[in-house]
Amino acid sequence: RTGIQPGVSAIAGYVAAKSVWEELEPKWLAELDKYKIERFHRSEVRHWLGRERGEECIRVFAKLIEPRLHDMVWSAVIDDDWNALDKPPAFANRFPSVLHFCFEHVIWQLSAWGKVNAAGELIAPVFDDDMSPSAANAIYEEYKASALHPNLIASITWASSGVHRMIETADLAAGELQQSWFDREFPKDTSRSELQRLAETKPQFHAAISGKSYSDSGLWALDSLQRAVVDLEERGDAFVSRYCTLQTI
Repeated sequence: RTGIQPGVSAIAGYVAAKSVWEELEPKWLAELDKYKIERFHRSEVRHWLGRERGEECIRVFAKLIEPRLHDMVWSAVIDDDWNALDKPPAFANRFPSVLHFCFEHVIWQLSAWGKVNAAGELIAPVFDDDMSPSAANAIYEEYKASALHPNLIASITWASSGVHRMIETADLAAGELQQSWFDREFPKDTSRSELQRLAETKPQFHAAISGKSYSDSGLWALDSLQRAVVDLEERGDAFVSRYCTLQTI
């Protein structure tokens, strides 16, 4: 799921066995019915329900996630860093937007997660269709063609939450992670949600790539972005050499 917090671009979501999603979905739908909303959308729920009840709603859905979804994959970039980055033509063509850059990082995380945590079982991620699928599909095809790793991603599906309801869990994850990183870069007095606490105290499978000292490390700093540009110019692989041997931290 891509987030929309101004100042930070991110893709985030969860990976879990099919049985976990099947057990979670009816509980999720029951809470939607309780709050009389057709869908969960973190950035709008306070507007729909009012601030106090909206905050309560976010906490309820976060607590549905906490005991069931333990492995989060995510990637985030401070927009000012992306805008300041000198992007040669090859880099700009490969990544027409910051979200496509994050998408490739997430693909490699998913592949490495499957190798370590799922005994090589195939993964079939579902992505929100609110970014351009064509360029992202080209990145996925390059991943499949790489000989540096087993191809553990069986397919990629693009859908809306109206079709795949569990995409809404990723909406919550992306929104909360964005807000967390935004607060670090642009501090202000803000309450932290249950999911923010979970993300910061129980990191599951994040790559140690940031040039800054954060408690979690899915955020690309400017120097990390610059190294990715050099990687692509010198070796033509951008993330391949860096992410084909990811380890859990």
